[in-house]
Amino acid sequence: MFRGKADRRSRWQPACRFATGRCPRRHFEGQGFGILRFWNDEVEKNIDAVCLAVRQAAKGRG
Repeated sequence: MFRGKADRRSRWQPACRFATGRCPRRHFEGQGFGILRFWNDEVEKNIDAVCLAVRQAAKGRG
């Protein structure tokens, strides 16, 4: 959904912002959404663990 880039210090920076200048993460958390983040290689190499984390997060919100 959102693509980012690493700056020279290897910190992740969001590539897009809303017109209001707010961070999308804060916007969605403010709307009651939970945010789960995974590294690409984690998804590619260990999809079972990623799915388990998603299921556990969903159960916790139920």
